Amino acid sequence: MTDGPLIVQSDKTLLLETAHPEATDCRKAIAPFSELERAPEHVHTYRLTPLGLWNARAAGHDAEQVIDVLLRYSRYPVPHSLLVDLRKVVDDSLARTTMRDRAQLCAHPVETLDVQPRKAVGRLETLGVTVVGYRTDELPGFFTRSTGLRLGARAETATEIARIYRGSRALGRTQAVLVVQPPPAGPGSAAQFIHLSAPEQVHLPANRLFHGRQDLVLLHIDPALLDSPVRWEPGVPADPEAMLFPHLYGPLPVAAVKWVTVYLPGPGGAFAPVASPQAPSGDSM
Repeated sequence: MTDGPLIVQSDKTLLLETAHPEATDCRKAIAPFSELERAPEHVHTYRLTPLGLWNARAAGHDAEQVIDVLLRYSRYPVPHSLLVDLRKVVDDSLARTTMRDRAQLCAHPVETLDVQPRKAVGRLETLGVTVVGYRTDELPGFFTRSTGLRLGARAETATEIARIYRGSRALGRTQAVLVVQPPPAGPGSAAQFIHLSAPEQVHLPANRLFHGRQDLVLLHIDPALLDSPVRWEPGVPADPEAMLFPHLYGPLPVAAVKWVTVYLPGPGGAFAPVASPQAPSGDSM
């Protein structure tokens, strides 16, 4: 047992403490085989799913590598039943796809699907890529669970995905199979909102997350040009009592960004509050 940033639960959920010194390294290590479900500020929730593990195996990660990551970063002993189940799922996925015949999986489609979904699908069809919906009949976007475009294939399990892939190969389609899955739904889900700050607040998350960084910039946004709702909600307990932050529930349009300015820390690495917004005259983009 270590003082790691991760709590591994028997229901296959992984709880990542975002303020832990090893949180960034842990997030990178579990990304190949887990799916982000919720992302509030303090604790992010990931889940081990057959699709995620199958994807990891197709990318070359075996069961021992997955287990090693969990043991290395887990704060408490990893449930034995989960370790046994992990080995079985990964080994089964290996039996269904060889190193020569493997499908390329994508847990979340790229953001462009929200902007030009028909163009993106047309491009995939031109390339001969078979698109399969994982437990969905419609093509999902990045911020939206549906683009209104019906898919030609749907799969409920990794076994069905493998069957579709083999069938595609048998028909002479040698390109990859793209498996798409909607972004999580419900309160606290990933990509649910974009955390914004008022000028007098921006130094608080900057100092908490990026103390001493020399490469930050500020996007100055015109609220009148936002297409999605903005809700003022609490931040983290370390913030001043009763302070609310603006959360944008949807994508940030490029047209809403009035200007971009460099945001540098002081001599001790701490960021200062930003003065009332005004058109920049110096370090801007």
